[in-house]
Amino acid sequence: MKSLIELQGQIASLQKQAAEIRLKEADRTMQEILSLMKAFGITHADLRRADVGMRRPRKVRNRSTGKPPQSTKRKGKPVPAKYIGPDGETWSGRGRTPVWLQNLVKIGHTKEEYEVKTSVGSRVGTSS
Repeated sequence: MKSLIELQGQIASLQKQAAEIRLKEADRTMQEILSLMKAFGITHADLRRADVGMRRPRKVRNRSTGKPPQSTKRKGKPVPAKYIGPDGETWSGRGRTPVWLQNLVKIGHTKEEYEVKTSVGSRVGTSS
């Protein structure tokens, strides 16, 4: 069985050989690339443009109009306030209950006390 020092020496020697082989192969590969570039008329500027294109994908465009695609998010209409607080805060009744209303309920008030009343009989709208 070999000692640790002997193995480390072999590793260093193999790493040196690998670096030399890598340099030789890199030189050969670069020469091949340069000859292909000359054969196809590719310039260094062409490579830079291609590199930029690879890093940042192009936006997909609609084939018929050529414009970028529209957002798929639906934009809803504003909802009138269903609740109004003592300091003029409003809430539509959708989503999470706002902190101001949560605090009022904690101290003993009800949501119904802060509902917006209308003269027509519907619960939502402007107060009369």
